[in-house]
Amino acid sequence: MNNMYKTSLKHLKTKENIIFLIITVLIFLALYILLTIAYFVIDYQRDLQKYSVDSRSLIVYNDNKSEQQLDEINNISHVIANVSDKYYNPFYTTLEEFTTGDEQGYGSIKAMLTKDDVKIIKGRNVLNDYEVVVPVRFYPHDEFSVEKKDYKKNILNGNDLIGSEIKVRANIITAHTARINHRDPDYEEKMEEIINQNPIITFKIVGTYDSKDNLVEMNTFYGTMGAIDLLKSDISGGGYAVYEDGTEEYTDNYYEDRLVRVDEYKNYEYVKNELSKMGYSFSEIFEIDKTIDLFFYIPLAISVVLIIIIFALIYNFILKKYRIRHINIGLLKAIGYSNKQINKIELVENLIITIISVVLSFIIYLIVYFIVTNYFLGRFDYYSVILEIPYLYNLILVLIALLYIIFINNKIGKKFLKYPISELLKED
Repeated sequence: MNNMYKTSLKHLKTKENIIFLIITVLIFLALYILLTIAYFVIDYQRDLQKYSVDSRSLIVYNDNKSEQQLDEINNISHVIANVSDKYYNPFYTTLEEFTTGDEQGYGSIKAMLTKDDVKIIKGRNVLNDYEVVVPVRFYPHDEFSVEKKDYKKNILNGNDLIGSEIKVRANIITAHTARINHRDPDYEEKMEEIINQNPIITFKIVGTYDSKDNLVEMNTFYGTMGAIDLLKSDISGGGYAVYEDGTEEYTDNYYEDRLVRVDEYKNYEYVKNELSKMGYSFSEIFEIDKTIDLFFYIPLAISVVLIIIIFALIYNFILKKYRIRHINIGLLKAIGYSNKQINKIELVENLIITIISVVLSFIIYLIVYFIVTNYFLGRFDYYSVILEIPYLYNLILVLIALLYIIFINNKIGKKFLKYPISELLKED
């Protein structure tokens, strides 16, 4: 038995084996990368439907309906929130407590429509309008700063912030509410005065949550709807109407539409159909762009082509080795080796080469994965999107390749080993 393995190992450094090893390493590496891309698309879409509240939320338009009529939306099964669209957009703010050097502290406060909007990791959920929870991996800066290679040094442990406070300047008084015309020559000065008139609200950090479970930015605080009321007015904007005589009239715009949320994505279509039946017009807050499917089908198609190529390569590689080594096979038979033993020698050699190529390609893949995720996908991290390694799919790929080698080796081996010794020992 030991002599058999020694014979297999002795042939590993042959020219054909080295060439086969290099080619298969490159193909397996390409397959790992392609499977990662395809898996990411599937995983991302699944996570959006499961975790992102925006994927199951709607803006229902007022369309001159009364508040009582809009409240009837609560009667639709699976609707868990029906509130003013004032609570749709987060309140974006600078964070002076987290300004370091040339990095301005920046974040947003998002309203929790239900207590289930976040899953608390440490501490507790908010109990009043002056409390917030923060991501356990907290990055208190804007998305553009993640382009810097060393951005991760500014990621804080949110657990260490529990009990601390942030001060946020509200935006209740705006240029619209103060009736300042943007054409006013003193517009900038007046705006600065207005901003300074807005109250500063102090919020206490009472807990942490995992932003990856919500697919929100790593600088997002969660507070109550009352917290948003402290920061925003009920006026969504406004504008000037200019008449023929040159006079202007200012009109305030109020939050009049509704933000409606469904309990689970699987009930999303049902709620939309019910809203349509009841005569409401609406728009989806988040809709997955179907072009993302191309990033699944294209890598998948290329993977299929590469698998066909590697299967053809394995077949021709084994076939060619048997043809080249027919004299060696004849000698082994002549000195008493059985067909089963000879076939096993060739199989062990082929399996060892394949396993080496699988391991080498995976090591290179891990290096590429580390470089890409740490230096080129900062925005993925910022938006709490994970590019995971599809270990199961890679394992299935390797097992299929190994089983195919066993099958082809046995099939070709049986064919050659049927020849008599005299035939095998003939020179080409």
